[in-house]
Amino acid sequence: KGGGPSFPMEFNPWDLEPAWQGKGEGKGSLRHEDIPSPRAFATHVPWDFLPQAILDLNCPIVYVMRDPADVLVSYYHFSITNPALVTPESLEAFAAQFLTGASTDRSITYEGRAPFGGLADHYLRYVEAARSGRNIHLMSYERLTASPQEEITRLAKFLGKEIGSSEAASIAEQSSFKSMKAEAEEKDKEAGFASAHIFYRKGETGSAEKELPPELAEKASKAFEEPLGHLAKDFWKL
Repeated sequence: KGGGPSFPMEFNPWDLEPAWQGKGEGKGSLRHEDIPSPRAFATHVPWDFLPQAILDLNCPIVYVMRDPADVLVSYYHFSITNPALVTPESLEAFAAQFLTGASTDRSITYEGRAPFGGLADHYLRYVEAARSGRNIHLMSYERLTASPQEEITRLAKFLGKEIGSSEAASIAEQSSFKSMKAEAEEKDKEAGFASAHIFYRKGETGSAEKELPPELAEKASKAFEEPLGHLAKDFWKL
């Protein structure tokens, strides 16, 4: 408020003004110039799908990764609860399709209909872009869960802001899974419909080990070991 940044994200959990409460009429008809600068957009698109203007203007990009096996579990449950997605026939069928995304061969991920073009390729292209000097800050769900204040402080620095420990603690509390889920549930009550359960499930790490059959958990872990093993120790195997 009071001249701060606007957040034109589809699911904006904070009451900031002006805020974009949705994608606009017809899903995407809202023009960028109608939203005051600075703007923050949330997206899942692969690196190759980013508009050229983002690269030309050197826009700051925050890229969050997560243990691929945990992504499998999370996306499986999301596909079940989200009416906009195709409900999986079974966990095994869903996993088979998801695990084609462990390949970095795009012909394989395309034939296997891997979500988002394949998770391994998705991760690697953003990581490679960051390490080549692009204006990208790499984060992980595991780091955010384990050390939220430290990660928030690092993120603020990347965005050109210096914050103290009390500010970091306040942001960590307001943006915690518990707080955001509670706020989403409250908004559901006001709106008269339920959607919070779709986007907020458990907010935990280690879901694959806890929820997948042991043989499937091992298969998922091994599938992503070759393409992403060198990233694991820095981002999700902490």
